[in-house]
Amino acid sequence: MTFCKTNLTLLYLLICVMLRATSIDITGQLILPESESKPHPPTTRIALDGGETFSYSQKNGEFSFYNVLPGIHTIDVQSPIYHFSQIKLNVPEVAQTTEFIQVLEYIYPGAPKTEGTYPLTLVAHTNWSYFEPRGKFSIFTTLKRNPMIVMIVVIIGFMSLAPKLMENMDPEALQTAREEQQKIFSSIAGKPKAEQPSERISNKKKSR
Repeated sequence: MTFCKTNLTLLYLLICVMLRATSIDITGQLILPESESKPHPPTTRIALDGGETFSYSQKNGEFSFYNVLPGIHTIDVQSPIYHFSQIKLNVPEVAQTTEFIQVLEYIYPGAPKTEGTYPLTLVAHTNWSYFEPRGKFSIFTTLKRNPMIVMIVVIIGFMSLAPKLMENMDPEALQTAREEQQKIFSSIAGKPKAEQPSERISNKKKSR
């Protein structure tokens, strides 16, 4: 029984040594654009293979993943402030040094791929914007968004200019315009139509 346990322990150690011999350490650094006041972002979480393993950047932006096995791996920088590219690594099985690691960079998922360099140097592209900046007040923008205000302004302007226009009108045309205006107001208010003088005379004759 003790012999079996010893063999299992040796087998386990042998597997660990073999994995350690084929695995490799991945290192990189996060850098901010020159427009930022600081050269490196605050401590940021970096995910390997969609979150199977996590690492955190240091004050100088450096991060590491230890004992990464051969294969294709992805690296995502989970920063709530800055946007970094997604990285895809190809670690070959016969790689003895990091010189054999192939790096592909995607500015965003689904974007055209570009070749990267190793060690990884990830530069932030932009800041995340969660809110739309509030625009400045403009009277023209307000008028465009609310056409009722435009209609009110036009009506007020017409009412202020109407008396001046009516002063230069012919008396007969002015009387006709006033009668038409009264008809419109009566129809809107629902009042009965006023009898014209000719209609009153005809009604009196009929009553006689």
